[in-house]
Amino acid sequence: MHVHHGALENRLVDWLSKALESNSSDLHLVCGYPPVLRMHGKLIPIANEAVLTTSMMAEALSLVCSEEQSTQFERELNLDYAVEIEIQNRPRRFRINLFRSYGATGACLRVIPDRIPDFSWSSFPKELAHRLGSFSNGLVLFTGVTGSGKSTSLAIIVELLNRTRGIRILTIEDPIEYVHLHGRAMINQREIGADTDSFANALRSVLRE
Repeated sequence: MHVHHGALENRLVDWLSKALESNSSDLHLVCGYPPVLRMHGKLIPIANEAVLTTSMMAEALSLVCSEEQSTQFERELNLDYAVEIEIQNRPRRFRINLFRSYGATGACLRVIPDRIPDFSWSSFPKELAHRLGSFSNGLVLFTGVTGSGKSTSLAIIVELLNRTRGIRILTIEDPIEYVHLHGRAMINQREIGADTDSFANALRSVLRE
């Protein structure tokens, strides 16, 4: 989903801009609290912002949530998806998680870096990445708590394969966070809900391909 700058309420753009400028990982929007940034693991309310009301939440989220997504959220009461928003004349991607709390809607907007981090930025062991990238078969499991770096670590390894091996790479993601450009590899990224209806069906398709 792509959202143009002009379609957004200025305050929401301002909050997301502050998240980017402060190197925050998330913007939390919860009724009864002001907008809150997660900076280096700590929750910091944005200064001079009012407490969010139900109507304010509905107005802000309607601008980054399509009618189809709203229907799905009302049905499932949880929703994960990614949006691309024009901020300071640059497209930036955010992962949005919608949830219910005491009958009210809340949201967490996670900043997705605009480039895939390198080894020096992420501190991921380069030797381990090359070892994982050399496998021709088998199963590798990445596990960890929320925000521990699973998606980023996998993106680094996929980008390593993209630069060094002429292979086909298929990803099944919910939602797509890092977008990979074609390098030596041919990459197909599929998003649950947009490109396929479930992980199970996507996996069956991958095996046939």
